[in-house]
Amino acid sequence: MPEWMAMSDLIVTKPGGITVTEALAMDLPMLLYRPIPGQEEGNARFVVETGAAYLAYDVRTAERFIDSVVQSPSELHRMRSRVQQHHVRGAADRIAVALHKLARGEKIVDTALQV
Repeated sequence: MPEWMAMSDLIVTKPGGITVTEALAMDLPMLLYRPIPGQEEGNARFVVETGAAYLAYDVRTAERFIDSVVQSPSELHRMRSRVQQHHVRGAADRIAVALHKLARGEKIVDTALQV
């Protein structure tokens, strides 16, 4: 999957947590389709509000969005820029360090990771 994402300009997917996380890590704009109630709706809301994704509840809306970005790729560039603005580089390493510190009873000083 990472190879396909690396070759892509846009991913059309349901907003599951792993897929959304992978797309964000790859700086890949998303067209999210029919989120299921609960976690997927929350995932969709977050990335749509950041401008990194577009949400479609029906095929016609998805088709219109795809047609619009084919005709005007600048929208994909804008979305990719939004993804990059919200991508925390090295987040997994920072989380691992924070968890290690918490396990030892130390205070976390990384303000982005405060719990």
